[in-house]
Order: sequence, then structure tokens, then C-alpha cells
Amino acid sequence: MKKKLTTLALILIAALSMFALCACNNGPSSEEVIRKGLSEEFDMIVNKKGDDWDEMVSDIENEAGLSTFGIDAKEFVNVLFDGFAYKITAVDVNEKDGTAIAHVTLTSKSMKDVMAALGQVADDFKSDPNNYAGLSEDDMYKKVGKLMMDAIRGVKTRKIDVDLECERDKDGNWAEADSVAGEIANALMS
Repeated sequence: MKKKLTTLALILIAALSMFALCACNNGPSSEEVIRKGLSEEFDMIVNKKGDDWDEMVSDIENEAGLSTFGIDAKEFVNVLFDGFAYKITAVDVNEKDGTAIAHVTLTSKSMKDVMAALGQVADDFKSDPNNYAGLSEDDMYKKVGKLMMDAIRGVKTRKIDVDLECERDKDGNWAEADSVAGEIANALMS
């Protein structure tokens, strides 16, 4: 009887081991894991919601002084990222080195174009005294705020290709490399 229980236990362990191997082999590939992780990050901007989105809006609200211009931070960020989209075109994985490059096409307003539009609005506003004659300081700031928002709304989106590095950590988990934030910032500033 003891021999039968031992044999049954070994068969059960072997069966569970086979199941574990199958589960590992049928799990998501490195490419799928990377795509999913990047998509979760970009979807926050596309969908304009989530804790990270709310934190970004709050940070801008606290640091940018938009209320001086009568601009709501949430509206500002929504207008700034209006039309944002992304497409992960390919993920090249080097399993041996534990590295990957995700090739992504971003559709976004260029911050360079946004800054140029805001600069033009400021120049136009200052160049004609009729724009601010008779306005209180508060009203002048509110008028500038409206002009700023209109200028940002007028900026067209454009496609920007970016290569994002990913790395596998010692536990086998994939994560964005430290360079990713800089790569995205550089792409959006171009």
C-alpha cells in the first residue's frame, strides 16, 4: 500500500511538473509582455485617465501656474495631448542578452511646435496695445490664457518614430530602460 501511495505521489508530482512546463511554454512571449507594458503606459495618455494621468494633471496644476491665466490644468493637458496615438510597429527581442528594442510611432503635437505657437501668440499680443488697453491685470492674464489655449488647439499632430529600449531584470521581468523617458521627451520635443 505504501509503495502504491509513493508511486501515486510521484505520478502526481510528474503531472504537476508537466503542467508547469506547459504553462511556461504557453505563457506570453517576451514581445507580448513588452507590447502589453508599453501599451498600458501609452493608453493612459490615449484614454486620458488613470492614477498616473491624474498625477500628471495635478503636477502641472501645482507647478505651471496656469490658474493665473484662467486655464484649468485638466483642460490644458487634454488639449496638449489631443490627437495623441501610438503604434508599436515591431519589438526586436534579444533573449540571450535580455534586451529589446520596441519600435513605436507616436502621433502627437510636437512640443517644439506648441512652444512656437505660444511664442507667436505672445509676440502678436504684445505688438498691439489695443490687445490689452483698458484691461485689468487679471483680465489681461485671462485673455492671454484664452489665446494660449487657442494656439495649442491649432497645433497639428505629426508622426514621430522612436526606438525604446527594454531590459529584463534578474527576476526575468521586462521593464523599460532608464533611457525611455528621455527618448520619448526628445521625440515629443522634435
